[in-house]
Amino acid sequence: MVRSLYLGRACPRPNAGPAIGAASFLSIIVPVGVVASLALDKCGWVGFEVHPNNLRRVLGAVIITVGVVIVALSLGIRWHGLRQVHQCRNDAAQDGFAFRGTGPRSIVPLHPSTPRLRFLVAESEPPDAREKRRESVGRSSGESYVETLERLAPGAICHRITPADADCALQSGESLAGYDAIFLSGSPLSLYEDTPEVRRSLAFMGALFGSGTPSFGSCAGLQVATVAAGGTVGRNRNGPEAGFARRIVPTEAGRSHPLLKGRPAAYDAPSIHTDEVETLPDGATLLALNRSTVVQAAEIRQNSGTFWGVQYHPEIGLDEVTGALRRQADDLVESGLARTRREVEEQADLVEALHCEPDRRDLAWRLGLDDQVTDDGKRRIELTNFIEALVIPVRNGRR
Repeated sequence: MVRSLYLGRACPRPNAGPAIGAASFLSIIVPVGVVASLALDKCGWVGFEVHPNNLRRVLGAVIITVGVVIVALSLGIRWHGLRQVHQCRNDAAQDGFAFRGTGPRSIVPLHPSTPRLRFLVAESEPPDAREKRRESVGRSSGESYVETLERLAPGAICHRITPADADCALQSGESLAGYDAIFLSGSPLSLYEDTPEVRRSLAFMGALFGSGTPSFGSCAGLQVATVAAGGTVGRNRNGPEAGFARRIVPTEAGRSHPLLKGRPAAYDAPSIHTDEVETLPDGATLLALNRSTVVQAAEIRQNSGTFWGVQYHPEIGLDEVTGALRRQADDLVESGLARTRREVEEQADLVEALHCEPDRRDLAWRLGLDDQVTDDGKRRIELTNFIEALVIPVRNGRR
């Protein structure tokens, strides 16, 4: 049976298949019975005379009967199916939102009177890095987040701020507690350096923990939350993780954690970073790791806030991986991941080609990737899980 998803519920679509099957059965049995009766009558075993007019009447009755049965059963089954869908949608409406479709899930208001989800994206890129990224891929890290969230949750209100900037401020009348979720983007900031940008970013995270609003961060976002809660960050011990994080493995806690629901026993994800979490704060939960990076996913609780984060980038597309490789080509050569800039360009060209044609198996094979990266819905699953499993329940609890 084909199903639609409403807040994680499987809602059956109306299906007239059983009606058609039953009608088909009757359409065979009834004529066979009539033909048998006529044959028996011809042999003298049935006591009525077969007359052409009688035969026409019988056949007409058969056709009408079969038609009535088909229509009646179809309408009955469809009415039952519509009742099931209506009830399922009513259940979802109690939570205020619905997941639409059978492909990558999106969250949409069911009616205009339902309050829309309200997201805040905190982008900690310094202004110069922000502009370089825009020149490379057409948008900053925070703008990428907004674009992805608008696809996942059409109609959601998305605001963006830059906590590392000296003049950063929320919009008039807004507060951190007034948002349903706050997302922390990647950034080239090194959290072990004592700079004004780092201090401002950590102060913002401390206030975020105190607000009680659920938060999610990728790459530097995870590192900001870690340091703000008392953990430590340092340079990657195994050198840069560039392009894709390979063979990420959920821990025992991660296998049952809703953040990683839908991820297999090992998976790859877009990633490019030179720093990593060294030690998690007290009380934090390690959810995933790989041989390159000891913390690939974690949950951090501090004050009244809950943070879910990953070291990789579920929010970006392969075009942004391409841009990152090209921007950091010299660093990748220096670290020994490539011998020349040309080799980096060739790798970036393959990734860009796969972005343009995600169904090309030959490109995925050459890059060693599968649908955990090439499929938009699977690549973004942590964001979907965060909204479904944490943001909406907390939002409903606040109402």
